[in-house]
Amino acid sequence: MAQGMHDVRLMAYARGTRHISKLDDLLKRRGVIRAKELADVDLARACLPMAITLGRAQRLERGLYSHADDAPAQDLVACYRVPRGTLCVLSALHIHGVLARPPRSTWMALPRHAWRPRIREFPIEIVYVSERRWARDKELAHRSGRIVSVTSLARTLVDCFLLHHRLPPGAGAVLVRAALDAGRCTPEQLEAAARNDGVLKWMAPHLRRPNVTRPVELPQELEALLQPPPPPPRYKVLPPW
Repeated sequence: MAQGMHDVRLMAYARGTRHISKLDDLLKRRGVIRAKELADVDLARACLPMAITLGRAQRLERGLYSHADDAPAQDLVACYRVPRGTLCVLSALHIHGVLARPPRSTWMALPRHAWRPRIREFPIEIVYVSERRWARDKELAHRSGRIVSVTSLARTLVDCFLLHHRLPPGAGAVLVRAALDAGRCTPEQLEAAARNDGVLKWMAPHLRRPNVTRPVELPQELEALLQPPPPPPRYKVLPPW
């Protein structure tokens, strides 16, 4: 009888260890998960308290968890916290590859009469638009295994001109040139989007490609809105033999 109970405990321990390892890999791959998503990968919610106790996971809020060692991306957490939100402006430019670093504040577009989200862990910039404009010119992007909603690149650059009062002076022109030089979009696409939103008059002078291509340098005011670059890796010095 005692031997049978011992075998049952060993089997339960081995099963729990496998589940914790599987959950650890899932958190590293996705960054952020909800407790209800564990059923899709054949994991029980009881693994989460055990993973927190072992230092493998951390609880961000009710039903939302991330890996204990890796800080989740702000825009990914914002998409979980604000399901109706659409990443826009600087956050969208980072996803489209125009900005190499993510912004300090996560930019999200919401319908005009939506509730303002309460996120205190990091700054967030909310752009309220009409229901019609919120529903159009959106794309789906993969972010750490999750599909997030993001504004198209042409609309994002148009928004930089529409929201010029919330960005540093001249930021829209610099970002348009950076996107054109990187080949992320064409002047025709930007011209159509600008005409649709009534800002072609201000964007037209910046849609012409310069004869001499120079590297685009972001102004200091715009650099201040981005997160600092990650520190260089620290290599462990091995002792001499």
